Amino acid sequence: MRISQTSSWLLSLVLVTAGASVMSGCKAELKVAMKTPEAPPPPADTDGDGIPDDTDACVTEAEDGNAPDPKDGCPNKDLDGDGIPIPTD
Repeated sequence: MRISQTSSWLLSLVLVTAGASVMSGCKAELKVAMKTPEAPPPPADTDGDGIPDDTDACVTEAEDGNAPDPKDGCPNKDLDGDGIPIPTD
């Protein structure tokens, strides 16, 4: 038995319509739980100078912000080399 293309189309339409009628009585509610991702922890800063350990040249000594490099992570204790530390120089 060969089904014509029109008959096949009508049969598909009937099946889809019947399926839709049956499914119309079903009520499903989709709930998706959304969780805000947590911020990554801040990078380690052992000496607390605000310069992360992975870029801090002196991890255990805090940067003092003085020249010649105020962002290298190291305190500059004697800039002029006279043996007298900055706070008293």
